Amino acid sequence: MTGWLLWCPGYDQGLIRPVLTESGHVVLLCDEGSEVWLHPSEVSEKSWIDPNPPTWRVADGVSVAPRTTRWARREQLPASWGAVEWHDG
Repeated sequence: MTGWLLWCPGYDQGLIRPVLTESGHVVLLCDEGSEVWLHPSEVSEKSWIDPNPPTWRVADGVSVAPRTTRWARREQLPASWGAVEWHDG
């Protein structure tokens, strides 16, 4: 089941959801504006990463190119994220 973790700070109705990338990394993606964060502690309106084509790179070896990601499941969240609150839906 897909879930979300936080409200997107840049949009009134956007949700931040965990995404599993093709390289196996989990990142956070706003489902309204497509902004990305690498860790829940970094989520703010001023700290997002704005991935751009053609690489859609968000970090070394990590890309959110269309059709290469999928929503992550709760058990796939990195232990380093601590006790982030999971919301179903």
